[in-house]
Amino acid sequence: MTSAWIFLLGVFFTTAASAVSVPLVAAYGPVDLTWLRFASTLVIFPVILRLRPQSFVRPSPRQFAGLGLLGAVSLLGLFLMLYALQGLALATTTGIFFCYPFLAVALAAIFLRERIGLLVWTLTVLGLLGVFLLFDPQAAGVNLFSLSALGSGVAVAFKMLLTRALGLGLPPLATAAGEALVATALLLPFLSLGPMLSGQQIGLLLLYLVLANGSRMAIVIALAKADLTALAPLGYSEVVFAAAIQWYALGQPITPFEAAAFTAILAAGLGVAQIRCRPSGVLPKG
Repeated sequence: MTSAWIFLLGVFFTTAASAVSVPLVAAYGPVDLTWLRFASTLVIFPVILRLRPQSFVRPSPRQFAGLGLLGAVSLLGLFLMLYALQGLALATTTGIFFCYPFLAVALAAIFLRERIGLLVWTLTVLGLLGVFLLFDPQAAGVNLFSLSALGSGVAVAFKMLLTRALGLGLPPLATAAGEALVATALLLPFLSLGPMLSGQQIGLLLLYLVLANGSRMAIVIALAKADLTALAPLGYSEVVFAAAIQWYALGQPITPFEAAAFTAILAAGLGVAQIRCRPSGVLPKG
């Protein structure tokens, strides 16, 4: 039970970090804010290692190549999310982003030949329909920001596919550190860092980095205490948290149309998560 609450706290911190990033991305731009996020993550890895010690692993050339690819995809996913938040409401952006678990199921079936039952396919289609409802003019509409939110989800889905397909065989923290290092290096030529050097909104920036990295630490701690399969369905609470923060903290109500789309995403996502987390021997046929 404790691990579930810690995991939920991590998910809430993720959503809160997205909310705090809305004014920041207008001042810093998505490139600088993305770089600062990954750079700060590298700084806290020694703290995480103290909480969850691991032996040093020297990656092979193939693993280095895989980390490079994962780092590029991770960078793209975060950059597009921050860009989308410049023009869309928090809950709508989060809802569109949540195309990723459904796309990951489809990609695993197509490229990894994973066995997917009819019920899972049905729920996956329902979830994607809920996501695409948010492209209606009553919600986000079709524009560069909504397409960026979709692109962020697609990037994360491919990141999940690549993580499994590459079979890097590295500890999770080593993989995350490698991703962050690659993303930080790739963005170096595009940095300005003017707002940070001038101290612009520095307090809000520190809050964003604390929330973003606090989320990572909470989730790492939770996963050290419980299996991923037990905690994964709780990740869908991010949609609920985003709607609540948008409504109560930002003063932006959720329309009935958006609520219907979020309900479809949550119902389908939780259904898929529960089925996929069952032992293989009890998977429904179909």
